[in-house]
Amino acid sequence: MLGRGDERDEHHLLDACVLTAVAPGGVRGRAAPAPRRGAEGGQALVEFALVLPLLVLLLLGIVQFGQLFGAYLDVLAAARVGARAAALGASASAAEAVATQAADAMGLLGRDLEVAVTGTSAADGGWAAGSPVTCRVTYQAPVAVPLFWPLLGRTFALEGATVMLAEGGGP
Repeated sequence: MLGRGDERDEHHLLDACVLTAVAPGGVRGRAAPAPRRGAEGGQALVEFALVLPLLVLLLLGIVQFGQLFGAYLDVLAAARVGARAAALGASASAAEAVATQAADAMGLLGRDLEVAVTGTSAADGGWAAGSPVTCRVTYQAPVAVPLFWPLLGRTFALEGATVMLAEGGGP
């Protein structure tokens, strides 16, 4: 076991080993200096500066995709409401009004919305019982991130359709 003075001598010996090295050919010289931490910090900053715009672009893309997907779900819900109204016997114009009202309640802009209800008409003016009734909703969703305008345009067309069987009867 080493005494207290021996530990100090051991540290000086280790320091001397670190400072000197034997070069090929047996010539003693100084070892290469250890890399400084400040230089690594600068490199990390440069790498971060290069990657940051890509991360921001990715984040904005995720936000834009989320907005468009949310609007698409609202379009599908409005089509389902319109098809259900038509299946229960509402006329085409009444079912379109119901779908438009539902889309408006979900925050879709009415001027960018088109609703069409189609199906097989019965002799009494309603829908033929058991025939398919289709409600198709088309919405021009605004693209909120101007960076994506060259790729997607200022609006992005979303379309949803729902088909239900008419229960018979009519207006």
